[in-house]
Amino acid sequence: MSRIVDVSNSVVINDAIDLNRVIEIIYERINSRAIQKSGEALSDNRKDIIYKVLSVFDQVFLHEGASYSDIEFLGRGATSYVFAVKSKVVKIGSSRYTKNIRNNPYILQPVLRKSFDFEGPILEGLYVEVTDRVKACKTSKDVSDDELYELYAKFRDIDLEWVDVDSRNVGRLLQDNIINWKLPTVFENDFSSGEISDIQKAGDLVVLDTDFIYEGKAPDELFNMYEDEEWDFIPIVRKFRERYEREKARKK
Repeated sequence: MSRIVDVSNSVVINDAIDLNRVIEIIYERINSRAIQKSGEALSDNRKDIIYKVLSVFDQVFLHEGASYSDIEFLGRGATSYVFAVKSKVVKIGSSRYTKNIRNNPYILQPVLRKSFDFEGPILEGLYVEVTDRVKACKTSKDVSDDELYELYAKFRDIDLEWVDVDSRNVGRLLQDNIINWKLPTVFENDFSSGEISDIQKAGDLVVLDTDFIYEGKAPDELFNMYEDEEWDFIPIVRKFRERYEREKARKK
């Protein structure tokens, strides 16, 4: 039987060997600069991180009553490869720009959000997030600019700023936005936990990608850094910032 050599929409995962190979490929792609610099394809540190990601899948299998054949590859985003296991979604990707975020009602509540990494010649590793499945939004037919702005404003109202504003980064809840199970404590989350009093309900809009969420406002250097690159959020957030400030001024 031929083994997996790529991660694409046609990938089929039949067993632990297949899944291990998929994670190896993702690791090698995301950390290609570090691997080229060190000259080692799979050091003990790298194997340990791959083992930890496999362990996350094992926990999802236990919770969902699932196995390897239930893994669906949903696609690749800008920084992550996305899989589904029945009612759960598993993202595997590169290190986050925003390392730690404050838990809040307007993000899809993560069962797990964690970076497994180590410092070699340069920092390398994998970021993993596990969440519930939602109804993803893709175009303006699924979510309007006004709805995106309302979600942006909710973050600002609690002294956070969501920067990566895009219809592809939001979804509609299929159930109430609560963490309905917990992983063993070995998988500690890298977001600040806390009681969520304003529970978003099924059908409500939430942010799926928990990167680029900042305490207060995002730093100006972030905008300066990406001004000349193909980052669609910059003009949108500039417009939303101005609208939010105008509306706040009118309410005074």
